[in-house]
Amino acid sequence: MTAALGALALAAAASGLAVGWLAWNAARLDAAAPERLVAELRLAQVAALLLVLAAGTYVGAAIAGGVAGGGEMAPGAGLDVALATGFLVAELRLAQVAALLLVLA
Repeated sequence: MTAALGALALAAAASGLAVGWLAWNAARLDAAAPERLVAELRLAQVAALLLVLAAGTYVGAAIAGGVAGGGEMAPGAGLDVALATGFLVAELRLAQVAALLLVLA
């Protein structure tokens, strides 16, 4: 295992533990308490950040494969980049809509 892969695995494990800890803390709180809403929003924020990082990693791997291959992208790499970027934009848009609905509620 290379050092980069080891660091990536450690970061993934730490991020998974952080999301699990936040979810456990949110589940412990009373459903009607305002602190639970804050905890759930914090959990959603961290989960969205992890999704963005996953999309960035996916796009970076597709681009790096093209650079390492002499400048030619692998077949389907353009589609990979387009899908990851599309999902990222959709996620950001959904977060804006969710925040708007929360304000209006």
